[in-house]
Amino acid sequence: MSTRLPGQIEVSESADGVRFRLPPPAGTWYEAGHEICLTAGGMLRWQSGADGSSPATEIAVGNLAKFEVGLFGPLAVLTVETKQGVSHAMFTGYPRDWLDALAVELSRRCQVPTRSVEPAAPSLLAPLAALAVQPAMNDAARLQQVAEAVGAVYEKVMTARFPGAFQEEPDQPSTSRVVCEHRDDGVTLTVPPGGIGPFFLLGCGLCAFAMLPTIAGFISGFRTEDGSLGPLWLSASFWALALAVLIPAFHHARAQVTLAVLGDELEAEVSSVLRTRRYSWKRNELADVRSGDNGWVSGGDESNLTPVAQLHIFPKYDKKVGLLAGRDATEIRWIATVLRRALRLPHSFPEGKSAVDITITT
Repeated sequence: MSTRLPGQIEVSESADGVRFRLPPPAGTWYEAGHEICLTAGGMLRWQSGADGSSPATEIAVGNLAKFEVGLFGPLAVLTVETKQGVSHAMFTGYPRDWLDALAVELSRRCQVPTRSVEPAAPSLLAPLAALAVQPAMNDAARLQQVAEAVGAVYEKVMTARFPGAFQEEPDQPSTSRVVCEHRDDGVTLTVPPGGIGPFFLLGCGLCAFAMLPTIAGFISGFRTEDGSLGPLWLSASFWALALAVLIPAFHHARAQVTLAVLGDELEAEVSSVLRTRRYSWKRNELADVRSGDNGWVSGGDESNLTPVAQLHIFPKYDKKVGLLAGRDATEIRWIATVLRRALRLPHSFPEGKSAVDITITT
């Protein structure tokens, strides 16, 4: 693959780093282009949108796993995957050769691999389409072939949904306080409360700030000189914001999480003095269990920002469930490894068997 960038991609180098600027993607109404920057401080930063006020996304170069170019209709999308297995779409709606060249250049500068996904749509249903033109055969043989073809399509779809290989962590970290109990029919993981975090401290700070208009309101009787209740509504607004942050943060800080595999079922319970929430899935209702991040980052400055780790449970027909946000990433990978092995995920089958193995007797 050629590493020469097309003329439409502008490249500029300065003491701050290297910038790549793309024109607006096809079909957009705004005139602003997309920009990506490899900073001198070791960060990958990109921004897109109609103006310069759009939020920028940053990932430390040391946390990158690979760049990937995939299909987006007749055009392409460039994504970057972190070492936690989380993918971020960077640029969408550009010609394939542009993004292929840009991915190679970024991979070279960041020293991570790149992958270009070949078009798979035409061949995805090929096994089923081929059956339609085959000569007539007995019902049992045709049904057996249909089952095998559906199994092949299913495995391709699951592979496309979770392209990154999960990195197992077989050993419990020495600093982990999780209690792991193995049984003949499964395993139970009891995760103690994570303790006070930054959001809890933020909530306490907002409550202290909300006390100021409240005290002033008590002095004035929560009324202005003209008799209106403006101070009361102001105090109520401050407390609503403060409690909206403090209450979930307190629940997260004090919640104990129990994850149990009982036979072919995964159960999860998140319990604190405020509330208890339970989840339950059968093995055949789960697509995957793996570590990821919750979309936030932590760190003292731009040079050491890292994604906030989280355990992700992917049901097949429902939205993702995220648990244990903010705990050590190694510990979460170990928890995911224990659960995946107990559940035999993702969809491991005995040697020689396919995803759909149907025995037909006539």
